Amino acid sequence: MLLIKEFKDLLPFTDKNTGLTLKLIDLKHRDLYINNMLTDEYCKYNKVDFKSIGRKELTEGYLNLLKIYKLQKYAESIRMIVMDNDKCIGGAAVYSQQNEEITLGYFVLSKYMSLGYGTKILCILKKYVCSLIRLGVIKDNIFLEINRDNIRSIKVAEANGFTLIKNNSDILKYKM
Repeated sequence: MLLIKEFKDLLPFTDKNTGLTLKLIDLKHRDLYINNMLTDEYCKYNKVDFKSIGRKELTEGYLNLLKIYKLQKYAESIRMIVMDNDKCIGGAAVYSQQNEEITLGYFVLSKYMSLGYGTKILCILKKYVCSLIRLGVIKDNIFLEINRDNIRSIKVAEANGFTLIKNNSDILKYKM
């Protein structure tokens, strides 16, 4: 099981090659997550109509909501924002399941899509979890789940060396 303290101890985490930094999400950037949760693609992937919940309820119940929806299968999770210098370009997350599998997640804010940030975010996320593996905090059991309709993310996963291991549902499962 993840040890959240050890995950947080490595943050902020900066990658010199991509120039990106992972930081813990804070109240200032919480609305970026809320806005992303209201997109059609995010609702489709998570099979929850967050739009019907409403912005106010999402904002007030953000932490409780994380416990309620898809993340129920996860023992622990840590959510981060991704910074390129002084601008937030997206978000990232690491989820730990009871069976010690680690699942990665990320998103790129719409105004930064098609600029190569998806590849860079997944690259820094991989480096972050690899540092945790080297420290013995987690096992080398890292996965990425992608909606089969999300062609961009499939290409990003494959470009970052992830291998497709499950292809029998709406969600494709890749292993690092």
